Amino acid sequence: MQKMREMFISKPGNQHILELRCFAHAINLIAETLHTIVKTRWSSVAKCLTLFILLRAPLEVLVAIDKSRAPAKVINIINNRLFFHDIENLHKIMPPLAYAMTIIQSSSITLADCYLILSYLCLTTDKFVVNTETQTFNKFVGKVVDIRLKEFQNDLYLSAYYLHPKYRSAGMLTVGRSAVYRYLAEYSKKIGNNLATTKNVISALQRYEIKSGPYALHFTQDDTLTYWWSMINDNTHKNSLSNISLRIFSITPHSVMPERLFSILDWHH
Repeated sequence: MQKMREMFISKPGNQHILELRCFAHAINLIAETLHTIVKTRWSSVAKCLTLFILLRAPLEVLVAIDKSRAPAKVINIINNRLFFHDIENLHKIMPPLAYAMTIIQSSSITLADCYLILSYLCLTTDKFVVNTETQTFNKFVGKVVDIRLKEFQNDLYLSAYYLHPKYRSAGMLTVGRSAVYRYLAEYSKKIGNNLATTKNVISALQRYEIKSGPYALHFTQDDTLTYWWSMINDNTHKNSLSNISLRIFSITPHSVMPERLFSILDWHH
């Protein structure tokens, strides 16, 4: 599939097409080696782990009072401290992944949201790797997450975050801002804009960041990104930045590739 994607995009008439993978599929692959008794959803896995932890004490009391209430195999599991220790460690990472999956599969998600989820997952994983007591397991989880999310740590998602009027580069360092400028300049050329239009894009970015002129328009909770950018009328720069922004925010990240279908079939979403 990757070779077909690269072959298609490499054709002269398809240079403007962005090469993206399905974010939801990548998160599914993080737990592809997780063994479950039954096929279930991401949210169900997280809830089951929570129930295991909540029921530990009652089950231990029940077995201590009367061992005849449960089969010997079940009693051995209940009395196995290592079993619940593994459950607790797995519970630290599964709910964040389930939460991320819920957000990513929303029909209204944008690439800017993906950037925030990506940052959230990286931060959560780093904390998990540092705090967990199971060194072998935490290193394995950290390695898998790094592999699956590395390809999404690119300047397209960063640029989408920058172009979201609610954030406008909030918390972004100078190096990140420079990366956005470079990426949008290259993207402007890729979609066929000439040098003059590309310069207009860069100039408009500077006005956008400081909320100057038409970019002073307030972004409310009732606004959509498409509506907000469509309302921008920057005659000085021929609406070059709004045209690019509308292109970027028209992408639906949760279904950019048919590979998501394989995840759906595997996890029974």
